[in-house]
Amino acid sequence: MVPPGAGTPPHTHAREDEAFYVLSGELVIEFEGDSAPRRVAPGGSFFGARGRRHAVRNDADKPARVLVFCAPSCGLDQMFAELDAATDAGMPEMAKVVAIAAKYGVTIEAPADPPG
Repeated sequence: MVPPGAGTPPHTHAREDEAFYVLSGELVIEFEGDSAPRRVAPGGSFFGARGRRHAVRNDADKPARVLVFCAPSCGLDQMFAELDAATDAGMPEMAKVVAIAAKYGVTIEAPADPPG
């Protein structure tokens, strides 16, 4: 499930390819090399090859249900479990999220500092 307004920051997988299949709702996918983000509706899919940066977000007002496939299996289920545990008490600091992801070969692009 991807709640409205939620998603993943730009990130790159070093160990596995990742594919998404949208069951309901809609996702916006930004993929390295594409000139513009893509909208993926129910029945649509997206393939994110390892080594290529991508980001996923739900801009809609309802949750998106998505199947996520990772191949080969390199422990991303464990990474998601650690991230879920880290968010039980609210959103953790980005540094903690980045550190958890790095253990599993996922590099998260740091968000840009706000102007000011």
